This record gives sequence, C-alpha cells and structure tokens, in this order.
Amino acid sequence: MSEARVEYGEMIFDAETIKEETITLNGYLVYDETYGEIAEDEIEVDVISNQMGDRRFFTSNDYWYCTRDGLGYVFPGNDIRSVKTGDFGDFYINDVLRFKMFIKSVQRLSFNAYGTLNAFKLTFQNVAAMLDRRRHYGGLYTGETAGDVIRSLFGDIDVIVDADVAAVPVYNYLPIASARKNLTDLLVALGAFLTYGAGGKPRVQFLKNLQPVSVSDDDIDMQESTSYDVPATKVIVAEHSYYASALDMQVSLFDNTDGSGSVTRKVVEFANPCHDLEATGLTVHESGVNYAIVSGTGTLTGYEYAHSVRLFERVTGKMGDERVAVLEDNTLISALNSANVAARLADYLNTGEINECKIVLGDRDIKPGTLLSYNDPDGEESEGIVQDMTLTLSETDAALCRIIKGYLPDYFGNNYQNYDLLTGSGTYTVPADTTSMRIIVVQAGEGGGCGFAGQSSQNENPGTGGQPGTPGSAGKVFALDISVTPGETFAYSCGTGGLPGTANGESGQPGGETTFGSYTSEDGEVPANGIVNILTGDVYAKPGKEGVAGADGGPGGPDNSGGSVSDGQSTWLGGVGCAAKTDSGGARYSWAGGGGAAYGNEGGDADPAEHAGHGANAEAPTEAADLGSGGAAGNGGGGAGEGMAEYSSNLGRWIYWSSEQGRGGTPSAGLPGGNGFVLVLR
Repeated sequence: MSEARVEYGEMIFDAETIKEETITLNGYLVYDETYGEIAEDEIEVDVISNQMGDRRFFTSNDYWYCTRDGLGYVFPGNDIRSVKTGDFGDFYINDVLRFKMFIKSVQRLSFNAYGTLNAFKLTFQNVAAMLDRRRHYGGLYTGETAGDVIRSLFGDIDVIVDADVAAVPVYNYLPIASARKNLTDLLVALGAFLTYGAGGKPRVQFLKNLQPVSVSDDDIDMQESTSYDVPATKVIVAEHSYYASALDMQVSLFDNTDGSGSVTRKVVEFANPCHDLEATGLTVHESGVNYAIVSGTGTLTGYEYAHSVRLFERVTGKMGDERVAVLEDNTLISALNSANVAARLADYLNTGEINECKIVLGDRDIKPGTLLSYNDPDGEESEGIVQDMTLTLSETDAALCRIIKGYLPDYFGNNYQNYDLLTGSGTYTVPADTTSMRIIVVQAGEGGGCGFAGQSSQNENPGTGGQPGTPGSAGKVFALDISVTPGETFAYSCGTGGLPGTANGESGQPGGETTFGSYTSEDGEVPANGIVNILTGDVYAKPGKEGVAGADGGPGGPDNSGGSVSDGQSTWLGGVGCAAKTDSGGARYSWAGGGGAAYGNEGGDADPAEHAGHGANAEAPTEAADLGSGGAAGNGGGGAGEGMAEYSSNLGRWIYWSSEQGRGGTPSAGLPGGNGFVLVLR
C-alpha cells in the first residue's frame, strides 16, 4: 500500500481521509495527431474534513463548527472553508512530492456520504487548465528570450524555466489565443516540454537534459501491452514570416459610426497582425500588433503585415505505405528553427514501439516526461520517455505508464542564430563550429518597364494619360539546408540587376542568376511578396514598385483643368484651360483644354494664341531596388488638353486645326532590378 496524502495549507488529507480515486497524468512531448495541445489533467478526490471536536452541526449559513472541552466554537484544522480556487495543492506518494495541482472547486457530498456529514469532493486541475482560461495577446517577436515569453504566458503562476531554454531567442508571431495554446506552440518551436520540477512547480526544460531513472525488472510489469505505430515517411513543416511591406493592404479594424454608440476603453482584437494604425474620432489608449484599446466614436484602420509561407520537407527514409505528417499552423516556426522541428517530429513519429506497463513507484520521482532506463519485453536494455501515467492515490504503489521507447531527440532551440549576406562574387569559408547552414540563393531582380506616352489631343477629345510600365519581377529564390564542415569553401557569384525598359512601353530585362557552389537560383521560384531575414527584419526579393499613370487632358474652358496625379506624398496639378476668342476679323476660336499632369511635373496651360495645353513629361522613379527585388516601373506621360478650332459660318461647325493640337507627355524609363545575393543562416 502506498502512503498517499494531499496537502493544502495547514490541511492534510492522508490515506484514512482520502477515498479511492484514479488519476491520469498526460505528458506533452511534441506535436502529434493525438496531443494537439498541452493536456488538461483533472483530479477529483473525495476527502473527509473537519475531524476535530466532539460535536458538529450546521449553522444557518451552512458553516461547520465544532465544540471542544466546553471552550466554545472553534474552527477545526481541516476547515474546508479556507480553500481558495486557484491555490496549489501538493500531492505526495511515499513522502515524494509528485506534483502540484490547482484547486478548481469544492463540493459538499450528499448527506451521510462515506458515513459522515463531512465528506467533500475536491477537484484539482493542472497548470494547463489554468492557462486555458488566460487570454494571451501574443505579438511579433524579434529576439525576445524564451524565458521572458514563457513567464508572460504564466503570469502570476510561478514557473521554473531551465537556463538553456530561457536563453533561446524567439522570433516570429503568436496570435491572440489562450495562454495554453500559445505555450503549446512555443514549446513545439523550442523543442521543450512542460513537467513538474523541484517542489512540484511547473517546469519547462529540454529532454536532452534528462537523467534516466532506473527501474529494475522486479519493479516493472511488462505484461500489459506493446503497440507499434506506423512510421512517417515524410514530414512537412510550414515556415512563416511576417513583415511590413509597401504592398500591405489597409483594412478596417473598428467602426462605430453607424449610430451604435460611443465606447469606453473597448478592446478591439485584430484577426491578423497590423501596423501603422490610424484612428479618426477615437482615442487610442494602448495598442499592439493584435489589438487596440479605444474610446469614443470613430474608425480605426491599419495595414496587415505581409505573411509568407514556405513548406519545409524532410524525408524520413522509412519504408512502407506513405504517411505524411504535416505541421502548418504554428506561426513561431520559421527558417531559423524549421529543420529542428521537422527532425523532432520525425523522431517522435518513427519511434515505432510503445510499451505499456505497471511500474512500482517507491521513492522514485516518476511522472510524464521522465526518462526511464529499463528492460523491454524482449529483455533488451532500453530507454524511453513516459508519455502518460495512471495511478491510484489510496490503493497501490504502482502506476500504469505508457513509455515511448527510444525517443531521445537531439534537436532543440533554433537551428541558426547568425547570418552572412554575400554580394558580388568571391569565396565563402564555413566558420568554425558550423556544421549546418541554410543557403538562400537569390537571382537579381528584373528591370522595371518603361511607361507609356500620353496621347495628344484628338480634335475635340482630350488625350488620355499614359499608363505606367510593368514593375520588375523579384528574382527567383532557392533555399536549402546543407551539412558543411568548418573551413569548407564555396565559390559564389551574384547576378546583376536586369536593365530597365527605356522605349515607350518596353519591358525590363531579367536579372542575372546567382550561384553558390553547385547551387543556383535557377532552381528556385519567385516569391509572392518578398523574403525576410528574420534576424534583422530586412526584406529582400520584393516585386518592383508600381509606377504612376499620367493624368488625362482636360476639356476646353477656363473653369476646366487637366487631371492631377499623386504618388501618395506629392501632388502635381493639371494645366488650366482657356475660353473662346474672337479675332479682329470676327472669326471665333474654340476654348482649349489644359494638359494632364504626370509624375514629377504639372500639366501645361492652354494658350489660345498657339495651342491646347500639352501633357506633362513624366520623371523617372528615384527609389533604387533592394537586393533581389524588381526595378520600379516607369511612369506614364500626361494627356494633352482639348484641341483648338475655328468656327466656320459656311459649314456651320468647328474646324479643328492640327497645328494647334496639344502634345502628349513623354513617359519615363523604369529602374534596374536589384542585384542578386546569397543569404547564409548558420
């Protein structure tokens, strides 16, 4: 028989006052199809309370009082009224503190249950259940330590975080979710697991630091069962990255201008992370990438961060029917840690053998996450991790354990924490202590296309403004994780940016390919909206910037003008039209239209003595392309204003003069694409 007891403050419930209860504890080692999140453990323990005194009775408010030696009413030592939801309870077996649980609820049992008026059901739950009730607002992480992130998830719950776990920098994104869900994603990304440490407190640690607990053949019963899982043949892990981009879409985040009423410190949660919030009529008290706290009546908008996803595949080498394991939605997985995550997942799903057995606990501290050293059913010396266990506090010293045999992963934290950015050409030497790298080989960007000229006026029809050219495409990106040896060398050559289009509507030229050893950007693909170096936040290989169309010319008349254009920062106005004029001979001339503006220049004014307003000539863009990015598109020329004419009394109509039509503006050339490069993560 085990010596079991539960302690809460000064209350102690031992084998005499604890009734039979079965407890199942679940470990959380890594993501698989079974354990989507850290398991919620709940324990119900029936106890006998208030054992002091000779007499017990109920008061009008259902409190329990006792009398002793005629000294009056006193509170007994096991006064159940002092229980507070959320406080720790300590669970001991054979004087070993196995774990701590939080008190969830206290329920008085039915009249005379267990032959007493003082029987209660105490319900305990583990830290996962507590975290499930906490709202966590996540955010974008740019190198904050895992220790700080874990403590923010636990809040006022004391947690032990091993030093090597705490030191890992965290990158990427966590959404608004329960603290339990976000802790799950963090542990998967880190390769850490949650167990109970010294004093029964929650503890986060790496499996690699476990010391095996030896169990002799006399203390283990292997007659339960052994199962064999089908191994995975391939693992696919999605890498995520988030960054601000000029292409980011503005979205409405909150709007109460429909008459629904003013708000006071309302928490507005965003479906996706946003930047550059803009409030109109609202006071923003506090904000993050996922939320804002606002008061008043008005609107709140923001720009959603660009979100790119790349699939990382790992073939396990296992034979048999295809079984593909996919991990897609963990947004803390990035280029920095995906290889480790995939390796751990492959190891977990390929261990194959699971031993279910009864183990005599004795004074051993065995719990989910414990590394056991034991002889398997075939008598072979083995090691394995306890995944879950079932035990009975009041009856036996044994626990039914489920052991994942041979699961001892050696991939933790981030794969990479340094980088090298290579441009031009040369030789790269693998630094000391580097045995694996991710190489990202990027083609030079395509040049931007030339814009289109604005139309000249077509008699009574003003000319239309010219369209901008086609932005240059980003270069192709080839990424691969490779094993290397310190001192190993790779020759590299980075492509030159493609030339821009210079003639009316001409497209830009593709950029040159980039090579790194035998690897080439030619084998890659063009990213949709760029790639980011997560270590620095720099964004590369973006599409070229859109050009600005020229404005249409205006109709004749002093109250009419040609169209204006804007690039979002500056505005250029169209030219002014003019009224009809009568010469000394009595001939009448039509009014003429002002020319349309173009990027960098205003449209020409109409001159009735000479011609209609000319369309403006476009200036070239000025923003040079980033590495691997497409060149900016050229801008369109402005359209000319309505032409001039003489009114013919004989014909009864206006006769337009080709010599006095407006001229359309010239377009601008695009810009060259950005040069290629190699990004080495190590």
